[in-house]
Amino acid sequence: MAGYVGKNEKQYKAIWTQLIFTGRAQAPQQFDNEDELKKWGASTPNGMGILDSSKVDSTVKVIDTQ
Repeated sequence: MAGYVGKNEKQYKAIWTQLIFTGRAQAPQQFDNEDELKKWGASTPNGMGILDSSKVDSTVKVIDTQ
């Protein structure tokens, strides 16, 4: 995961396009807003997403990549 920190949206799309095209991964689920992402993450075992720190509460767990 550390290799993804600090990338912009265009860089993420390029990474996923390559992974999908080579058959090494499926595209991640996308959400219209961070509240939907947080709700999904809170209810999905092993679910993972990137969320603004202002949205973090007791329903989600923060993973420190440093």
